[in-house]
Amino acid sequence: MTAFRHDLQNHLAIITQMLEKSDNIDVQNYLSDLKDRTRSKGIYSNSGNLPIDSIINYKLRNAEDLGIQATVNVAVPEILNVEIVDIVTIIGNLLDNAIQSMLKIQQERNLFLKVIFTKGRLIITVRNTFDGKVKYQNGKIITSKKELDHGYGLKNIENALKRYNGSMRLDYDATLFSVDALLYVP
Repeated sequence: MTAFRHDLQNHLAIITQMLEKSDNIDVQNYLSDLKDRTRSKGIYSNSGNLPIDSIINYKLRNAEDLGIQATVNVAVPEILNVEIVDIVTIIGNLLDNAIQSMLKIQQERNLFLKVIFTKGRLIITVRNTFDGKVKYQNGKIITSKKELDHGYGLKNIENALKRYNGSMRLDYDATLFSVDALLYVP
């Protein structure tokens, strides 16, 4: 969008010339093309916090193509005293898990993500539809993926949360899986 806005004056000059020298069909086609280019596909977060916006937009870039209806609410300052690697680990793994679980269902795929900063706390909430199947091992939820390189996401999230005296709560019912993560940010 920023790159497009940069060139907007040039586009408006072309439209003005087209209106003066040609028929309306050319102008309509040109405006239609500009409209298609300005659609904010893949932009779910624009809070000004680059690491948070980047990981959310990256992970959800194909949500629409996957049939996922994503609702995102981000209210954070531009700068947080949280390591970028921890933000990427927490939000990235939570979104990966949510997306993977939604791909197993045929019904509506709904995702709700809320990331807010208030009173020295960063609160991350993810809720997504899923098939209602949860695997446990030793009283803890584990991955249902068969591949050897999976199953580290929740552990990595927990390790990142510990650095901020944080915690995570998982909850679910027959169709909705919820995760609430809390970090205390100095």
